[in-house]
Amino acid sequence: MSPVYSIIIPHRNTPLLLRRLLQSIPERPDTEVIVIDDCSDSEYQTELARLQEEFSQFSFLSTPSNQWPAGARNQGIENAKGKYLIFADADDFFLPTFNEVLTDYAATDFDIVFCNAQSVDSATLQPANRAEYFPRLLNRFLTSGQIDHIRVAFAVVWGRLISRSLIVDNNISFEPVEVNEDVMFSTLSGIAAKKVTADLRPIYCVTAREGSMSTLLTREAVLQRLRISIARNRLLVNSGFPHLKGDPSLLHHFLEIDRAAIHGLKKEALEICRQAGYSTWLIRRRLATFKLRSALSRLLHR
Repeated sequence: MSPVYSIIIPHRNTPLLLRRLLQSIPERPDTEVIVIDDCSDSEYQTELARLQEEFSQFSFLSTPSNQWPAGARNQGIENAKGKYLIFADADDFFLPTFNEVLTDYAATDFDIVFCNAQSVDSATLQPANRAEYFPRLLNRFLTSGQIDHIRVAFAVVWGRLISRSLIVDNNISFEPVEVNEDVMFSTLSGIAAKKVTADLRPIYCVTAREGSMSTLLTREAVLQRLRISIARNRLLVNSGFPHLKGDPSLLHHFLEIDRAAIHGLKKEALEICRQAGYSTWLIRRRLATFKLRSALSRLLHR
């Protein structure tokens, strides 16, 4: 009997956090768990071997060479047998309501089920803000019934059930990039999805962690995120979603560039935007306006 759910987990060099994630997965006969190790360093192999013994009911695979989370996830998709795919990062974990949601959707045939999520600091478990927009977007869909926005609003792959046939039939895979590999995957699958629903129950906890890929501020990572956002906006316009292409000034990327404080990075990013048809004047203006408002807000709240 084929499983209903395939949980796909890429991993590299965080076996203790991976244990926390695996412990949060309910034991169910209709669920398979596939862990793909992306060439973890030798110092972590002993702990990984312990995990394979401790969680022998799960499948542990490995990539032939370092392929980043994208390659590991693609390998997971190739080996998955479930009706629904569920993606998780090794430093996150599932919430108690996850089991209940799995039971409720086991017999359904949605293309995507968008679920709620929470966020905490990985070390302290204090509340964080990485999922604060989830309830707002889910409520918007449940109130209006309009599916266009929710289909492409989430640029992440966690916190949802995705039909495996939707992915396979539309030949969707993760781009072989180091960061933000899930942005185009989630956008393409959202565009292809026709039958979707939303559930306000939180099933996933995304963590904030120093040193994670989401906080990487190298020149290559920052510019890669920018290029992916530009490509995503172009895809949305070409697919009939021009009103959902996001911030035309790409403001959040330039705030990230300021945090990176790398010489010449802003100039290089502005040139990338100019070549893509963006107004560098608008970008500079929006950035200056945001900084001014932020400064005034800090003064008023002293």
